[in-house]
Amino acid sequence: MDLHLHTINSDGDNTPDEVIRLAAQEGLQVIALTDHNKLSLRIVNSRNVSE
Repeated sequence: MDLHLHTINSDGDNTPDEVIRLAAQEGLQVIALTDHNKLSLRIVNSRNVSE
């Protein structure tokens, strides 16, 4: 479980889809994208990272 991940929408290096894929590769079953400093983020539907 990792409940503090950032994407390129704030100060991360990967897109939301890339973060989900990488989390699945690491065996994480629960993650939270915690981007900040943006008001126009797209909403990512919660889904099973193994999809």
